[in-house]
Amino acid sequence: MRHLLLAAALLGVVISAPLPVFAAEDDAPAPVATLTPQAQADLKRVEDYINSISTVSARFTQKADFGDGTAGVLTGQFKMWRPGRLRIDYDAPSKDFIVADGRVIHQWDGEMKQASQTGVDDTLPGFLLRRNLKFNGDDVTVTAVTHPGPDRMEISLRSVKEPTAGELTLVLSEVPLRLMGWRVLDAQNLKTEVLFEDIQQGVTFERSTFIFEKPVQRR
Repeated sequence: MRHLLLAAALLGVVISAPLPVFAAEDDAPAPVATLTPQAQADLKRVEDYINSISTVSARFTQKADFGDGTAGVLTGQFKMWRPGRLRIDYDAPSKDFIVADGRVIHQWDGEMKQASQTGVDDTLPGFLLRRNLKFNGDDVTVTAVTHPGPDRMEISLRSVKEPTAGELTLVLSEVPLRLMGWRVLDAQNLKTEVLFEDIQQGVTFERSTFIFEKPVQRR
């Protein structure tokens, strides 16, 4: 189950876990950041950058806290074809993978040998796949825009519909402006961090890459 939670945390995908990454607790509104003119300019710059992205490929390292003093680490390959499509393949010995086909996110649990589905718009990080991403839209609230380093920017978001369910923080380099990963803080205050390396933009993918196919079971 821990391995399953760790895999699901990359996109906030919930399958059959008892502690979902994004699960609303009440209807309390999310804290809204007081945005300076500089913060508003930063958001517009990042919005334009993400909307300009067509395809991205990267290696990733994912680290997640389990809440009992232990943590898990997974690595793998990340592929994104905006709008709507994404594929995440975890390195062996894991057999898990995640595929977003434009409408639905499919997650394959290699241990249980079963798939689960959720809508792309049903996960907070799924907004990265939207055709026209807007930070000032009706569905996300910006809670912070910070610059923790001379070449680093972080933008924190919460869902308007489920503000207590978790927070997503995008991590970006500023020169050049580039998405370097993100952090997810879930409703139990547990953190999952995803960091990219070997980032390549403008790559060519086969459309079949983003079609879910159940792995052939060997007898």
